[in-house]
Amino acid sequence: MTVKDDHGGQAKDTTTAIIANLPPIASFVVPYKVPVSPDTAFFDGSGSKDLDGKIVLYIWNFGDGSPPDSSGPKVWHVFQTPRTQQIRLTVIDNEGASDDTLSSVIVPVEQTDQENVIPDHFSLQQNYPNPFQQAQTSRSAGAVTYIKYGLPVPQQVRLKIYNGLGQKVRTLISGWQAAGIHTVGWNGRDDAGRPVANGIYFYSLEAKGVLLIRKMAIVR
Repeated sequence: MTVKDDHGGQAKDTTTAIIANLPPIASFVVPYKVPVSPDTAFFDGSGSKDLDGKIVLYIWNFGDGSPPDSSGPKVWHVFQTPRTQQIRLTVIDNEGASDDTLSSVIVPVEQTDQENVIPDHFSLQQNYPNPFQQAQTSRSAGAVTYIKYGLPVPQQVRLKIYNGLGQKVRTLISGWQAAGIHTVGWNGRDDAGRPVANGIYFYSLEAKGVLLIRKMAIVR
């Protein structure tokens, strides 16, 4: 930097600025269709960003005992066991900085022959178990309540969970589904993966102008 006064005098000084590397931001999209065990699900982490460099490594951990997958931002994975799987994506940039993000995918049990029957009307059944006893610790992922619903024709479907104030806490299904009887599980966590509080919750099925709502309770 150079400064001058009114008489033509000047002075110079030099300062070295070190710009710190910003870490990347990990992000991924969970499957629009909840896989049935055993089934293959697609995960897309291409929405991850690095503002001052580039991401050079994507590491997927599917929480089911399988080895980490570092094949790239988009991967397929086969789930063998019906349960809540904790999916973690870690991204590393060209300077070695990293970030990770965690989300849950609920893998339901395989449908029975009875569930393959096409119903003649929309339906939303009571969740089971109800009341639903949520996991006691944030690391426990085994407690799940199941919701069964019927579609007479292929539909765009939205199945959401709301708290007692009418605020959405979780989107379980949002996308196209085939006609038939479907089952999805909920582990008592919101869209950010945080356990919800005890109390009364509502779950709604929206499809082709139809809105069905039922009530459930969460206890510890």
